[in-house]
Amino acid sequence: MRMQVLHTATLVLLTLAACGSSQPRTGGTLAAMSLDAVPKQESGSHRSSTHQFDSIQVSASDGLPSKSAEALVIQGFITARVDEVRTTSAEISERVREAGGRVVRERGTGAKSDWNSLIRVRLPPEKVDALLAWIRQHGDIESKRIEVQDVSRELFDQELALSNLTKTLARMQALLERPDLDIEAVLKIESEMSRVRGEIESLKGANRFLKDRVSYATLEFTLKRRDGVERGPETKFMTGVRLAQMSLLDPNGRARHRMGFGVVASSPAARVSYELDVFEADGDGAKRALIATMGGAAYSDHLGGGRRQFLNPYVGLRLGYGRLDGSNFVIAGEAGVELFKHRFVTIDLNVRGTSFFGSGGADVALVTAAGLSLAF
Repeated sequence: MRMQVLHTATLVLLTLAACGSSQPRTGGTLAAMSLDAVPKQESGSHRSSTHQFDSIQVSASDGLPSKSAEALVIQGFITARVDEVRTTSAEISERVREAGGRVVRERGTGAKSDWNSLIRVRLPPEKVDALLAWIRQHGDIESKRIEVQDVSRELFDQELALSNLTKTLARMQALLERPDLDIEAVLKIESEMSRVRGEIESLKGANRFLKDRVSYATLEFTLKRRDGVERGPETKFMTGVRLAQMSLLDPNGRARHRMGFGVVASSPAARVSYELDVFEADGDGAKRALIATMGGAAYSDHLGGGRRQFLNPYVGLRLGYGRLDGSNFVIAGEAGVELFKHRFVTIDLNVRGTSFFGSGGADVALVTAAGLSLAF
């Protein structure tokens, strides 16, 4: 009797093996699970296989991953006020690198010094408490949020799925090598193998990403200057002097050339300037000629856009009042070059074609000048 039972059991196993080799299931986890991973019921036990499976540990010898220790993903968001934002940010970066971590994002805003900074770092989880303690000693914590997520089950499921899919792929490869398959069967198997390979690569990528999040905690620090915004000096306007010469194109009995000097005030933000030039009189007892204008200039983006330190060409248009032989309306077109330009000083040369319109007629003159302007 025992021999008959043994023969019957062997026949059943061989039948199941033959079915499994001829019709592989590739769509799910159960198709890839090896028989070694199925729990065996103990004699006389009435526990279900489900309960036994929940309690067992799958060993590496089974070809499947073992349940690992607790895996935690740590994220933190800290806002703190410090004395010097730039200095503190640099010290955080240095401490993170010494701890075996890295800075993944850094942004600072400010003028003379940063008054607001964001720095995102990644470092080993065991170094998080030490860095947070250091921040408490060097600043005032305004807010802190630490999030901890247990992803142990997710990691185990990913690794189990990878193991099962790898076994499925191996079985399909073995099936593909059978000599009795027709072309249609080969194409179907290869198509299914391509799908399984895609799932394996996708799972591997997700698994690497999740393990990296476990291996390195992510902390984001928002640092603010304790004393508020510290702005550097801002130029309200430029003031300067000019040495000029006016040359009449048609003197008509008057002096052709007249030397003069001027003062200028300009607004860098609005690119508008106000100028007053005074020239020597034409003979004894005559009044001095003068030109008072307001205008602006434009720079070519193809020639530096006015941002170069040396040789910035510009053109402009000016309108205003002039006195030559009498009161006149003045319009002038100019072309010039800034020989040297700095935040605090500008030296320039320009030439203006200047027209005087008045009751006595019109005059045209060329006004050339060299100017020096200082920031105020």
